[in-house]
Amino acid sequence: MNDITMMKLFPVPVFTAVESDFDHLRSDILEYIRDYRDTYDSEKISNIGGYQSASDIHQDIDFKNNCDRLWDIISPIAQHIGDLFAEHGYPSTTLTLANMWFNVNGKGNSNVEHTHPHCFYSGVIWIKAKPGMGGLSMKSPHEHSLYGMVDTLWTAEPEEGRVMLFPSFLPHSVAANPTDEERISISFNLHVTVPL
Repeated sequence: MNDITMMKLFPVPVFTAVESDFDHLRSDILEYIRDYRDTYDSEKISNIGGYQSASDIHQDIDFKNNCDRLWDIISPIAQHIGDLFAEHGYPSTTLTLANMWFNVNGKGNSNVEHTHPHCFYSGVIWIKAKPGMGGLSMKSPHEHSLYGMVDTLWTAEPEEGRVMLFPSFLPHSVAANPTDEERISISFNLHVTVPL
């Protein structure tokens, strides 16, 4: 018998980048979050404890400048995904912001496993966080059939200024924050438009 080869077909594209000049934006976003938390109660969606804003902060006039600056970080990745569509025969494909919210997780707070229905890509930007404060875990959509043969769980440690985009169908969760500091992130969803 010839050598046995394993072919890894149908990868799940996840994209990441780090914004190097993040300090000024972080400070402005933290100020907005502080004021928002003083005004509104937390939503209860995927969070176990902690605070989760409504998913419409991108429409808040007080957040518009921050949202535009966040989009400047997200949009090059969204454009890159559109370019991949073009390479496969679908030019002029665009990804647009569907919604956006923030998460504040103190000690012991986490987010249960979930997906983001009716969206194309989802993402996170860590605003105030560091490794060891509870990672973002993504579970393979092929876990049922491949468990025990290949890795089916992948975890990214939080890092301030890092953005990650992943398919919205991908089951994901956020581990409990074991520290006394708050872990703060902005999450968002993107829609896709494919001209036919």
